[in-house]
Amino acid sequence: MNRFYAILAAAVLLLSISASAAFAGHGSHASGHSAAKKIKGHYTGASAAGHAISFDVKGHGSKLAVENLAVDVDTECWDDFDQDGAPDTLIAHVPSLDGNLRDGVLDIYFAPDDDTEYVVEGKIVKGKARLNVVVGGFWDANGFPSLSGPFQCDNWGDVYKAKRH
Repeated sequence: MNRFYAILAAAVLLLSISASAAFAGHGSHASGHSAAKKIKGHYTGASAAGHAISFDVKGHGSKLAVENLAVDVDTECWDDFDQDGAPDTLIAHVPSLDGNLRDGVLDIYFAPDDDTEYVVEGKIVKGKARLNVVVGGFWDANGFPSLSGPFQCDNWGDVYKAKRH
């Protein structure tokens, strides 16, 4: 996967979400505390392929954050370890990400090294979330992040929907 195009696609998605949030949220800051109450809590959901996502929205007033975001992502690996002539696939497990919310918009970019990156962008409104997730890096055979592999895998971005419970 070409990471440049994946990041470019994620950036375009974030810009469109931010623009719609700016128009939808115009003049609504007076009820910010009420809106915060409608999105705080524990969320669970999945992608269209059924891969899980969960996270918590915590904080007070307009200072909200997403904590403990865990997501399973379908990735394509760069190597053909099983020698079948096609790149291998792997379900990658990203165990814990955190990020701030601004007017319900989430934008997490975490790149702990030159070969690894996690991008989560989207919107949370009234207890419903729609997030785009892009990951790339090295993973162990069980799909957990690893500094040295053996699997180097990426994805193009998957949309996840989640609800507050």
